Amino acid sequence: MTTQQPIYQPASPPKRGAGLAITGLVLGLCALLFSLIPLIGVIAWVLAPLGLIFGIIGLRAHKGMAITGIATSTVALIICVAWLGSLASSVSELPKPPAAPAGESAPAGIPGVADGNALADVKVTSCKVDSNRYFPSVKAQVEIVNSSKDLASYTATVAADAADGSRLGEGPVFSSKLQPGQKTTQETVIMLNDKQSGNVTCSVVSANRLPF
Repeated sequence: MTTQQPIYQPASPPKRGAGLAITGLVLGLCALLFSLIPLIGVIAWVLAPLGLIFGIIGLRAHKGMAITGIATSTVALIICVAWLGSLASSVSELPKPPAAPAGESAPAGIPGVADGNALADVKVTSCKVDSNRYFPSVKAQVEIVNSSKDLASYTATVAADAADGSRLGEGPVFSSKLQPGQKTTQETVIMLNDKQSGNVTCSVVSANRLPF
């Protein structure tokens, strides 16, 4: 009597790129966790974009994990932007220094009084639409020049408007510890709900100069 030997089927090799989807998922979950923690949440600014990149690349290999990684990374970015918006709002509500009486020069060393409005120190130098299939956005390059006589930090908000004048969204910009006369270039990304086929313009809608 002969016994039939069991037939073993070799395990199918994992799809190429599955590791990228897993990496995107892990990075997205970590970014979401860190974004909920004040101060430490700055780590999410690094993890979330990486999670988006790995998630998008890994879509073909493992769609479920890749989409989860993309979703968690996006939520983490939204939370980070909300934190920055809250910070900018708190800064804008700080009491303004008193203006100098007529006929007297303004006291030196007070940003926004002796050295002019901070809005004049911030300008948009580039405004480009990124027609990404999954995450359309506007990327704006912003130049900041410290025209004051003291060390200063800046927070600003850049808005993107469609050709018909409708507001598409806003993005934060910040720079710290600029010496008098020092110039820096920063970039902000404004996420869009839909792709834009027409012209988009960017402008600085608010700016604050902080004396530190």
